[in-house]
Amino acid sequence: MDDRRPIRLVLTEDRDLSSVRPAGGPRKVFKDVDSSFRQNLANDLDVIEKRFERQLKSQNLPVVATATLEGEALAKSHRPETLFTPQTCPIIGSDSIGSLRLSVTESGLRSLRRQVLQGSSQNIEADLSTLIEIRPFELEIAREIDLAKVDGSTKARPFKLKIFNHHDSAKNDRLTRSLFELLKNETDLTQLAYSSEMIVFRINEPTEEVIEKLRGFVGTQSLMPLPAFSLTAQYLPVGVTNDQSFPLPVSGENYPTVGLIDSGTDPNDARLQAWVLTRDETDVPRSDQNNNHGSFIAGLIANGKSLNGSDDFPDVQAKVVDVVAMPANSPLYEDELLRIIRRAVQQYPDVKVWSLSLASDQTPCVDNQVSDFAIALDKIQEEFGVLFVNCAGNVRVAPLRTWPAVPASEVDRIVAPADSVRALTVGSVAHKANNRTLAKPGEPSPFSRRGPGVAFMPKPEVCHYGGNCDASFNYAQTGVISTTGGGSMVESIGTSFSTPLVATIAAGTLSATNGNPLSINMTKALIVHSAALRSHKTTAAELRYKGFGVPGSLRELFDCEPHRATLLFEPEIPSNRRIFSKLDFPIPDCFRTEEGKLRGGFLLTAVYDPPLSEDGGYDYCRANVEISLGSFDSEDPDEEASHSKLVSLHPKDFSKLGERHLIEQGFKWSPVKVFQDEFRGRAADRIRLRVQLYLRDTKFDAITQNVAIIATLYDPGKSLPVYDQTIQALNTTGWQTVPLELRSEVRNRLR
Repeated sequence: MDDRRPIRLVLTEDRDLSSVRPAGGPRKVFKDVDSSFRQNLANDLDVIEKRFERQLKSQNLPVVATATLEGEALAKSHRPETLFTPQTCPIIGSDSIGSLRLSVTESGLRSLRRQVLQGSSQNIEADLSTLIEIRPFELEIAREIDLAKVDGSTKARPFKLKIFNHHDSAKNDRLTRSLFELLKNETDLTQLAYSSEMIVFRINEPTEEVIEKLRGFVGTQSLMPLPAFSLTAQYLPVGVTNDQSFPLPVSGENYPTVGLIDSGTDPNDARLQAWVLTRDETDVPRSDQNNNHGSFIAGLIANGKSLNGSDDFPDVQAKVVDVVAMPANSPLYEDELLRIIRRAVQQYPDVKVWSLSLASDQTPCVDNQVSDFAIALDKIQEEFGVLFVNCAGNVRVAPLRTWPAVPASEVDRIVAPADSVRALTVGSVAHKANNRTLAKPGEPSPFSRRGPGVAFMPKPEVCHYGGNCDASFNYAQTGVISTTGGGSMVESIGTSFSTPLVATIAAGTLSATNGNPLSINMTKALIVHSAALRSHKTTAAELRYKGFGVPGSLRELFDCEPHRATLLFEPEIPSNRRIFSKLDFPIPDCFRTEEGKLRGGFLLTAVYDPPLSEDGGYDYCRANVEISLGSFDSEDPDEEASHSKLVSLHPKDFSKLGERHLIEQGFKWSPVKVFQDEFRGRAADRIRLRVQLYLRDTKFDAITQNVAIIATLYDPGKSLPVYDQTIQALNTTGWQTVPLELRSEVRNRLR
């Protein structure tokens, strides 16, 4: 007998979509735009002209300036796009919140000066009032290493040069020609294929003279040693694999698949190879392979639960497409790894989840810039419809963190490519402890790197078990157990090993349903939602290290207990009808007090895949989706004044604060959002789910934004018949819903 209580998918109807009412009234003016202020800005332009006189006049090259905005003028609606146009100095990116990057030419500078001094329209005045100053871009103020202090070991390393993209082919061509003329035959310069809008070159072993020339080149956006990847895990032997710890796949069973890009699995371990569908060593000859790391990860994908003898590990098993990428005796540079990833994703189109337990040796990620590697991975995920599951990275030097933590510096921030926006990033928590270890079970592992990602978005989004250790990195009997091949069972620690556990859950989730598979967005949403539901109430401090917590088993993802009910929504929101609204949200009778007030718990998760700016700056995400479950007491479903938000952003609702706080602490522009509240008697009559799409650019006016939304109603006391009464309430709403049907073998495993 099937006693499942399935989650239900709510179908979107055309009547659920509506257009945004046009805003009225003049634009806001933030300060008095008098003649003195205008002259100060004109003086700024004179400084830019003098600083770049030779490039602008003699060489006819575009240069870059930075416009700084007033703190109250950071919202998209205040962006000074009437002032900065293709006829003056257009905006080509951002450096940080409130800092815009401008493309400057000699003629554009003249036109901009005229507008600054003489422009009289209301829009020009409003644009000018948003500005503090306009300054020349200086490489030293960007996120760069100090190239004047390059030591001998770095000189022999290839460098990566990124050139400004002015979003104008003629300007870009002039810059590229000037670059080659500048260097002539002094160095080996090769253009790299990171993405269509990034102009990136590899420079093999540049001399100090070449580095100095590039520092002074007006096209240089960044210049740094090319990031390298290597594997450094250690392993403690604990036994040998057998039928109990490492069972073989069941004949005829249809297992999900995880793509693994790592050091490869041991080709001579028959038990391990039974789980490997394909072993691809196109890029690394067998003579240059050390398969320990790749075998350990593949073991966790296939048999993580039985190897560790714990129900805390995923109840999903998956087969592996094993792409050998990491050589044993040399580092793998970022451009080479990116080429292997792209080849693998193209060659194995049926693989939709890829586990990447690789972290670069570059400096930690920062608030205002996405790494080039992450931008490239985001582009691949968009192009091929795949999901990368990335590790947050490990801190490798003492002192290690204790818990609770108070970050004293940025040295333990995530490293590339953990800042990939479309990927799932995974941190590590401890599952075992002793009297020497620095973390208790459930606390962040002492070595696990922390977020946030660009623009303060949650990174990592989730975590899993990656082991524990003491202050000297000793982890005996507190690590994760897997195999290094050859029939060995070993123990180790690292976010490398929490990552494949989540990748396996993702692959199992993506392939669990009958008919069409779930979308990537809904798969991510189910994992994040499950983690948030299990963690209950994550604090802001925990979020940076653990994300929303450890996701549950497939049964937890897809089934409801009697005291909770889960609904899925996945509207496609066109940019010409940006509001999705479902009125009369089903509330079970047990969620109403005798006085008719609302009680019970609500958890909402939203995941979407916004268009992205390949500039990679603070405004990398070009769409924001606002989600609100609120009370609604009007007969007119378009009336906004009567909608009052009920469920607040988790960990906290910052909706009353300014733009900077909405970004830094309120997840504005973040494509992963969680909302949670528990009520004991809140006045609320009719309830509505409302979703609105906001876009940063008019060039995205033709997009349709997919949004995966999960709503769970639960009884904190775990005693009320929430599921049955929610289904009864659904039957009275007129909503069209279908239960999420699972494949028969998945259904059998869940029993």
